Order: sequence, then C-alpha cells, then structure tokens
Amino acid sequence: MIKKVILKNVLAVSFLFIASISAANTLTFLSGVNIKDSGMAGASAPFSADSFSAYVNPAGLAFVPRQEISLVYYNLFEGTVLSAASYCLPLLENGTFAVSAAFLNGGPIEQRDSHNTIISTFDDSWTAVYASYGISIFDFLSAGISLKYLYHDFYTEKTGGIGSDLGFLIILPYDLRVALTAANILKPDFKYSSGAYDFLPLIGSASVGWSTGIIRDLRDGLKAAAGISFEEFSNSMTWQAGFEYSVLEMFFIRGGINSEGFAAGASVKYQDAELNYALVSKPADLVHRFSIAYSFGDNIRVIETLLKTKEAKARYELVEKIKNETIASFEEEINDLIKSGDYGNARITIDKALVWAPNDDWFLKKEQEVAALIRSDKVNTYLADADKLMQESLYIDALVSLKNVLDLDPANEIASSKLKRAQELIRTLGESNYSAEAGNKDIIKQHFEAGLDSYTSGNFESAIEEWDKVIQASPLQRQVYNYIKSAQEKMKKREVAVSIKKVTEDKKLSTLYNEAVRIYTKGDFEKSIGLWKEYLKLDPDNVEAKNYIEKITREYLELQKQKLEW
Repeated sequence: MIKKVILKNVLAVSFLFIASISAANTLTFLSGVNIKDSGMAGASAPFSADSFSAYVNPAGLAFVPRQEISLVYYNLFEGTVLSAASYCLPLLENGTFAVSAAFLNGGPIEQRDSHNTIISTFDDSWTAVYASYGISIFDFLSAGISLKYLYHDFYTEKTGGIGSDLGFLIILPYDLRVALTAANILKPDFKYSSGAYDFLPLIGSASVGWSTGIIRDLRDGLKAAAGISFEEFSNSMTWQAGFEYSVLEMFFIRGGINSEGFAAGASVKYQDAELNYALVSKPADLVHRFSIAYSFGDNIRVIETLLKTKEAKARYELVEKIKNETIASFEEEINDLIKSGDYGNARITIDKALVWAPNDDWFLKKEQEVAALIRSDKVNTYLADADKLMQESLYIDALVSLKNVLDLDPANEIASSKLKRAQELIRTLGESNYSAEAGNKDIIKQHFEAGLDSYTSGNFESAIEEWDKVIQASPLQRQVYNYIKSAQEKMKKREVAVSIKKVTEDKKLSTLYNEAVRIYTKGDFEKSIGLWKEYLKLDPDNVEAKNYIEKITREYLELQKQKLEW
C-alpha cells in the first residue's frame, strides 16, 4: 500500500504537487496500454495495426484487417492496477473506427494527521476514453486521429479534459516505413477546485521501420524500428528501438531498449485468438504486462485491395468465374492425359494452366511430375532403341542412344553397363575389319566414287545408299560417316524450310495466348477479346480461343448491364 502523509493544512499544496507530477509524467501509463508496443520498448509505431493502435499511432488503424476486441490487465506497483478494453471496426474503403477505454487505479491512499494517525483513505484513479479513426489516403500514406477524454478522480477532486492525437504513416520502397505522431495537439486541461490548473504537453515522435522475410517456408517476418521523441517544455529527447520476429504467423517474439531501460515480449496467435505478454524494466522493478485479443469477421483489407470500386468488384468476380472454370477443366484434362500416357500434351496443358495460375501448387507439382515421367519415358525409349540397334549390330548408333540415356539419367547403371558392352563390341569389330578393309579396296573405291557423283548432282538419297555400301565393306571409314552426315543435313534443311513457318506461328500463338490471359486476369475484357481474335486469325479452327471469346463477351455484356443499373 502506498503511504503518503498529507497534512490538512497543506492539502491545497498537495493538489498542486500531484498535478505537476501528472504533467511531468504526461500520463505515462497510457503508453503501456498496447502490450505489443511495450514488448518493442515503444518502437512499434511504423507497424502498429491493432485495436490499441490509438495509443501508439492512430494511422496504424488503417491496416487493421478484421474486427477485433482486446483486453489488458496488469499490476504496476503497490496495488496500482491498469485495465483497458478496445474494439475496432474496419470498413471497406472507409478506414477503421476504434473505441477504447483505459483505467488506472492507484489503490487506497491513507490520509494522516500531524500525529501520523490514519484519519481516512481515498482513491487516486485516471480514466481515459478514446475514439479513434485511421484511413489510407493514398497507397503510400495513411493518417489517423484520436479524440480522448481524460478523467482524474483524486480525493475530493474530480476533473476531466478533452484532447486529441494525430498520426501519419508513410510507406516507402524497399519495405521501409516512417511514422510521425503528435500527442496532445489539442491539450487536455485539468482544473481543480483547489485552484490548481494543469495540462498535458505536446509530445512529438518520429520513427522508421523496416520489415523483411528470411525463411519463406516458415512464413516468417522480421520487423525492426527505431525512433526519437520530444516533449514540449523539455530540453531532453528520448529514444527507442526494437524488433519483432514471427514464425508461421503464429509465434512472435519482441525485444527493445529505450532511454529508460529494456523490454521484451512474446505473442501466441491461434486461429482468431491472440495472447500477448511484455516484460518492461522500470526504475523500481520489472513490470509484467498481459493482453488478450480476439478477431472476427471478414478480412476487410484483403477485400479492399482486390475491390477498389464496384466495377472492379464486378470485373474481379467475372474474372474469377472464368478463371476457376478454366483451371478446373485443365486439372481434369491433365489427369486424363497422364493416365493415358500422353505426357507431351500434358506438359502443354500444364504450361497453359500456369499462365492462368502461375503460383498454383497443384500445377507446379504436376509440372515436376510430368517432367519426370517424360524423362523416364525418354530413357525407356532410348534403352529400347539401343537394344534394337545392338541386335542389328549397329553398335555406333546404339552408343548414341545410350549416351542420350546417360545425359538424362547420369546414374543409370543399365545404360552404363550397355555402353561399356557396345564399346567392347565396336573395338572387337574394328580389329576384325582391319584385314577385311585391305581386301576390299576396289569395292570401297567404286561405291565411294559413285556416292560422290550422286552427292555432287544433288541426289542425296543415292549418295547415302552408295556410301552405305562403303560402310558395309569398311565400317572404319570415318570420312564416309562425315559425308553421310552432310547429306542428311542437306535433307533436313529441306524439312526445316517447310516447318520453320509452323514454328514461328506456334511461337506467336503462344505469345498471344499468354498475353490474352494476362490482360483478361487484370480485368481488361475489351483488350483480351481483341487478342483472342488475333489468335483466331492465325488458328481459325482453335476451339479453345472461340470458347474464351464467347465466355468473355457474355460476361462483358453482363458487366455493362450492371454498370447501367448503378
């Protein structure tokens, strides 16, 4: 119990003394209402976004996502207790309103006479009622204001005063934030019946904060902030710095230091409920602070981001309708193609699906699955080709197939073993052909010159046939292999000249598809319809493009009807 000796003949002087203490401390108990801020040593102004933000930076109310109720209760010293409650209501495109009340009860105070005899007891309490509002003016600027009524009940004195606080929050590039606050821009005045008079001074603060993620899989976040504060009529300046680290958006730890000492804190959030704790060092002792919060209702800020206007809302709903229908059809088609073993078309469909939903986990996993299946399918095909070529004694060609297998799957022991076997057979065959080549010189020369004549005259097919006979007579003639390769390349050029136009068209179709989807998902129906029509000019029989034009046109007409009704 706090014991104070108050003499009857100096009671009026005591009122003056207590009033001056209130001004000197600027009702510091108000800065302890927000437990999260306490855990960061008073440095959370750039990030505060809860129902108690009015006590830190009212501009932070603009970022409160859902309705929230919060309660605070903790002991200070010698029977002094602080309790507080708050409620906030986020509104779509109209900021957030919040009401809160804090009550500080100093406990019973003894009044003694000149003989130190207790003659009575009385209470000393403060009540603070806040009505606050915060709103995002621009994407980078938010503002908030609090109107407050402070009521002091001391002995036989009861007096109150009205005040106002102001706050701003500026969002900068590189995840930086700047908070500017001014408490008591309208100063609460307190007039006591004893004649004592007092008011709360203006308090200004500026702080900067930075946030980042570290481990994506943990959905963690690190916030750090530091700032300075000054008080009217005071030559000193205070400072504060703190941090918060969160994991899975469930567990939070905080710490900080300021001009008075250190602080630490933690929070646990489960579904809609949250428990907050702070440990704050004070000159007399360490203070434990607690609060609980419960959130409910829709996430207004998410909805607000997606739906800036009624038309944007309608566009969003129409986009999502076709997008969800398309994604569902892609999922079904991909599963069917995988079951049928048509991995190539499955990959093409996945590529299209990822244009609609680039970060969809299901499609990303299917992309990896299909890539593995295609790789496995190619490996099996190359192994089968190698086996067939080995049976036909085409060992060099078998080597090429086996090398392709090892390029796809370097650890494939079957391919490695077969590769070694083919190499051994080629060496053995080469040795047996050394003597055969010497006896076949006339035949080699005859077929080689015949092939050269055919090649020169442009008859590549005949050249290959003649040089094939050279290989039969002398498999070691590498020069002949080079000529065959050259002839094959000439033939391929004819095929490429025919197919290059199709490749170019396919690339343009892919670009048009991606752009049409991207524009559509942004809600620009008119432009997306134009892009799909360009797509149809290149591929007039494309059913997918025709369906999109039909769907988007139908939804666009519906949007126009809604606009007329508005």
